Amino acid sequence: MRCLVLASLVLGACGSSEPAAPAASSCDLTVDTLDGKAFVQLEVQGDKSEKPNPLARMKFTKQPDALHAAYTVANGLHVYDYTCQASGREGEVVCRTKPELKRACLALEVHTEGSCSAEALAKFGFAAEGTDAAKELEDAKKLAAEARKSEQWTTFKLMNNNVGNTLQGVLYVKVDTQRCRVQVDDMFLTIFEGQKKEDFNPVGTNAFVKAEQDYLYEDCTREGMLVDFEAPALPADLSTVPPVREHAAGAPVHYHYIGDQALKAEEGCTYAVSTWANWKPVETDKAVTVGEDGTIAWSVSHAWKADDRLFVGNDLQTRTPLRGGFFHLKRSKTCGGETKKIDVLCNAARITD
Repeated sequence: MRCLVLASLVLGACGSSEPAAPAASSCDLTVDTLDGKAFVQLEVQGDKSEKPNPLARMKFTKQPDALHAAYTVANGLHVYDYTCQASGREGEVVCRTKPELKRACLALEVHTEGSCSAEALAKFGFAAEGTDAAKELEDAKKLAAEARKSEQWTTFKLMNNNVGNTLQGVLYVKVDTQRCRVQVDDMFLTIFEGQKKEDFNPVGTNAFVKAEQDYLYEDCTREGMLVDFEAPALPADLSTVPPVREHAAGAPVHYHYIGDQALKAEEGCTYAVSTWANWKPVETDKAVTVGEDGTIAWSVSHAWKADDRLFVGNDLQTRTPLRGGFFHLKRSKTCGGETKKIDVLCNAARITD
């Protein structure tokens, strides 16, 4: 009987057979294998079930200086660059965005005049090195000194001494080899009342699972330059374009570039666009038409399905939630066999039933 009791606690305690070896893990995920891997947030639903949500997504890429993470912070239009390193804890990396030096300096100056310096910022973990950084600090101190003498000082101080100001994004990424995913603490650093503060972004602490398909991981570099319109051609007078536009699901939405860059083709160059709808690829390197006068037709169309619609913001007047689609367009040119990105445009259009 004693042998049977012990056997329930220690396999093979009685008998000659060796203990069974634990099953080998099929997960290849470690801090050393993050390069090239992409993850999406595993979001808890109202019924306590979990569903991947690509609004918050990240992709790791090994670059010459370090491992980087391209992360959205659950922003439908933008992707932010984080530089990663070992955190000192097993199975974890910490990733940080480039600090907002000018705003960090302002946070110190509005609290205590003359307190901002490269040495002071270094104590907060913000490296202020080089000529560009020195100019940012100089500009911040000058701006704070001028504001201190103005009637707007109280408002200026409140804006720059605020716990909600993001001066640096921080990700703590812990590899979970049991579930083959990562656990992420999405945080930001700020300076309030002269002290360093760390708090959570809206994503908070969440599991992220491997992405099952390709998504966009490039930042929108020119927001507001891609307009959604119901007609294939924009009117000559852009002031006639209504500020609020809605499109019916299933009908084509025409997206037009309204900026002033790369409007005319260069001799010997060809042009193309790549597009994404709700961050999923639609078209890749599609050739763009160049008119006889050299004008480049930076216009594309996309029809949204009713089921594609996501929350894209609140109505400015009624504050009611709006549904629609996030659309990105990357412009590129090829000259002499070399292809270069011009920019990435973005848009969040309202889509009705």
